[in-house]
Amino acid sequence: MGRGRRRLDQLLVERGLFSNAQDALRSILAGDVSTSDRRLDHAGELLAPDAPLHVRGHIAYVGRGGLKLERGLDAFGVDPTGLACLDVGCSTGGFTDCLLKRGAASVLSVDVGYAQFDWTLRQDPRVTLLERTNIVDVPSPERAGRVDLAVCDVSFTSVTTVLPAVCELLSPEGSFLTLVKPQFEAARSQVGEGGVVGDPGVWLWALAKVASAFEERGLAPRGCCASPIAGHKGNREFLLLGTRGTSPAELDLAGVVAETARAAGVAWDAPGTRHADRAPGPGATG
Repeated sequence: MGRGRRRLDQLLVERGLFSNAQDALRSILAGDVSTSDRRLDHAGELLAPDAPLHVRGHIAYVGRGGLKLERGLDAFGVDPTGLACLDVGCSTGGFTDCLLKRGAASVLSVDVGYAQFDWTLRQDPRVTLLERTNIVDVPSPERAGRVDLAVCDVSFTSVTTVLPAVCELLSPEGSFLTLVKPQFEAARSQVGEGGVVGDPGVWLWALAKVASAFEERGLAPRGCCASPIAGHKGNREFLLLGTRGTSPAELDLAGVVAETARAAGVAWDAPGTRHADRAPGPGATG
């Protein structure tokens, strides 16, 4: 028996791929678990603690949002380990789950909805859940300036509407990593049939708008990338990072949009728009 080896079912649970050994066993018996070179069929098989494991069709978080945040954290080199975090628009808890799996010390999870948040996360002592609560009602003297990292996934409102409250809660060197959803940033005339924004020029306008709002609130834009998963009805979404106490990075917003358009098979001539440019008026699309 190899020293320090783990049972397959135990290893799957330890890595957070499953919440318990029974769920892991079901996936193993279904033939969904593999390592780099073969399928793994026995729950009791002993493997090295760092053995590569793949679960077919498995999402590592309680919601798809976790995959979106994971992309942003990795792309921008943001490490939540030991940080006090805020999750605005927590919904089922995908962002919260991702933060906890990345080592966050605590997460204040806020949503205007009710009874959506994952039950397991509700029991986690690191999580403080505020349901039926608008983020604008959260700031208070005892909470002000205590958040190291805020993340956000809101719908039916602009990110700019939550910025004042988020900035009130952020520490002097805190960061804000948010999804930007063009369909909720654009003017009604810019949104197509069924609530879909297919014009890359509007995507760019939305990013420039939020980046400018960041700077107005003392957040230096530091990173931008496309979400790895499309949003509702196939809408394209983006991730934008802003940080206090540092200088803005030279972000190529147009380049990010152009690459996203190419991946979506949409023809578009990209203008040269950097983060410092002011967002054009609502009728402009770049």
